[in-house]
Amino acid sequence: GLGHLGIQFAAKMGYRAVALSSGPAKREDCMSFGAFAYLDASEVDQSAELQKMGGAKVLMLCAPTANVSGFINGMAYDGTLLVLADTGADTPINLFSLVDKRITIRGWPAGSTQDLEDCLAFAQHFGIKPLVQTFPLSQAQDAYDHRSSARYRAVIMPEM
Repeated sequence: GLGHLGIQFAAKMGYRAVALSSGPAKREDCMSFGAFAYLDASEVDQSAELQKMGGAKVLMLCAPTANVSGFINGMAYDGTLLVLADTGADTPINLFSLVDKRITIRGWPAGSTQDLEDCLAFAQHFGIKPLVQTFPLSQAQDAYDHRSSARYRAVIMPEM
């Protein structure tokens, strides 16, 4: 659910956002969100493709994956791996790959109240909107059960 917003924000900020995914299902959506390119891991070596583009200066990890070390190979010198989500599972990282490229890893929480206000103002100004799948309150358990498969966010709405 964070990735589709990340692409929109990055594109509106003038960055060349490259969407990384594990299949073709989100290609059309990502391109409509403003992605410069879409790299499907089932078709290409994402790290090699990122290197052909000059390497990722910032890689936002919105969906936790065991392939973090592989993504680091696609990063540019002095790049930043920005961790926005985690499953709690161990994630092995080759430490030399960080040293070799001077990669920085940063975790980022939701931010301060001012960060949130700035984010909402930016989103309103540029028309950035989340895509949500709504569930009535009576189906709260269904929303919880579908949180990882919702397209793109599961939202519980009060019943009218």
